[in-house]
Amino acid sequence: MLWFKKLKEDARGIFKEHPASIISVFIFAVCTALLEDILNVKDHSSIWKILTFIQTLSLGLIFGFVLCESNYNYKKQIGKLQKLFDGRGSLVYIIVMVISLLLSMVHAYRQAYVTASDFSDSTDLGIRFDIFYRFFWVYIAVCLISAWYFMYKKSGESFESYSVKAFLGSLKALAVYAVVAIGFLCIIWVFDSLIVSFDYAATVELLIAALVGYPALLVGLSKMGENMARFSKVMVGYVFTGLLAVAAVIVYVYLLKIIFTWTFPSNEAYTITTSLFATGLVVITMAQGCTEGGLLKVLKISPLFFVPFIVVQIMCLSMRIGQYGITTRRYLGIMFIVFEVIYLIYYVYRLRRQEGIGGFLFPVALILVVIYYLVPGINVYAAITGSQKGVVMKYVVETASGNEINSQEKAKAKSAYRQIENNGNAEGLRFLKELEEKYPDIDFGDELGTSDSYYYEDTFTNDKEIYAYNDVDVIDVSRYKNLAVISTHADDDTGEIDISRFELKASNGQETSVVGYADLSFMVKELEAAYDNDGIEYDFTHAISTPIVTPDGGLLYLTRVYLRIGEDGDVEYLDIDGYYAYH
Repeated sequence: MLWFKKLKEDARGIFKEHPASIISVFIFAVCTALLEDILNVKDHSSIWKILTFIQTLSLGLIFGFVLCESNYNYKKQIGKLQKLFDGRGSLVYIIVMVISLLLSMVHAYRQAYVTASDFSDSTDLGIRFDIFYRFFWVYIAVCLISAWYFMYKKSGESFESYSVKAFLGSLKALAVYAVVAIGFLCIIWVFDSLIVSFDYAATVELLIAALVGYPALLVGLSKMGENMARFSKVMVGYVFTGLLAVAAVIVYVYLLKIIFTWTFPSNEAYTITTSLFATGLVVITMAQGCTEGGLLKVLKISPLFFVPFIVVQIMCLSMRIGQYGITTRRYLGIMFIVFEVIYLIYYVYRLRRQEGIGGFLFPVALILVVIYYLVPGINVYAAITGSQKGVVMKYVVETASGNEINSQEKAKAKSAYRQIENNGNAEGLRFLKELEEKYPDIDFGDELGTSDSYYYEDTFTNDKEIYAYNDVDVIDVSRYKNLAVISTHADDDTGEIDISRFELKASNGQETSVVGYADLSFMVKELEAAYDNDGIEYDFTHAISTPIVTPDGGLLYLTRVYLRIGEDGDVEYLDIDGYYAYH
């Protein structure tokens, strides 16, 4: 029962070290339970506003509390601070919590008392809140990264050793929480079945998450065990690194293929190399903390093998940005490449001195977060607006001059406009406002506000839902006897959808009949590839712009496609409109 005694000691210690953040998490859980599960109150009623304000305020304060607690516990351990309220030593905590309180109160007020109609009535209000949330997200990131840094420093371990112990500790914490949560679910089920109906299982689970899940996570991140089990060492040091090595070899074979065939890498290569670098960074760091001998020597130099991956990432990203400009995802890609370069340079420097990476990654992460949200001119919002506005301006100037614009150029302009409108934040809104004032005769909402091609990710969780539209200007029917207006949809409720022989249905106003078949496999593949690679309107329009030759020699011109692909990769729904010229 030594493990149980150790668990009790760790739990008691964590409640003493992090009382304020645990209480805040509990208040947040109680308010959430009252709003979502216990009370039946209308949105924006007085009670709803009060509870939402308290709920959101307590959530915002958690981050400030956990930072102060982590810093205090570390300073107390190294003897720099004996008690919380200790003259000048406590001033920093007061400053942090005042900032935390002010930011959290504004956020809580926004959530509880500001409605969507308030934003529609005032563009300036939207801009002010956009700018506020930049600072709010930076505040959260600074608190979490700094708190994690002080937990690492308090452990007294090297960063490599701490990383593997924190990882294993977090898994144990998750296991403890899962056992308690499942146990209470079983008790509730028995009580509900045998005694009396109990409708508050969600509330119980939420409170367990607050009182068990969150403290257990803190234990995993801050309470380092003396030794690691042999099984854990084998899994992290040998199994994880072995799988990583196999994946890296496959990518290297792909790189050799690029060199010998002299072809540019596919867009999928960026996702694969980026994911492998990120995963490899974590796995190698943890493995260095639990291995020794020859394997440790190999692991020490293994990060250098990821250098070619950066080249592939730069090639892929530069092609996409050159063609379609910067989006949020591509900006994150740029940031990650910068992080990779800085990490490798510093890693080589420390390797030559035969030292570990230390806590270097924490300040680098903080700097990148600040650049992403706050640095004027190069933050994500300024970058997106600056990258996309040239396409919009070109379209606007051509339109104002009365020149004809083809459908693909219009799709590009709409995509750029939507990127600025949705992701440009204050910089984007200011640019669009100036544009409307300069060209009052153009209805931008009608011209560019409605997308010709777009996709949604929220309707079906984890499904790929894709919409594509295409303007068909000319249909060549000189070689054909018939022209039919096609409108066909199919779902998998009655069986698997055969996209290689998809029915083309036309209606004469009274009945619908099948007039032909088409192989839509390539079109579906192109749309899915565009979706997976952060496609914009032009990508989806382009995927359906070329007429499809049918088996009987006809031509299918697509004007609209709605496609839904499930998690298993199967087409669950396909709906098309278009024109079919046939003999």
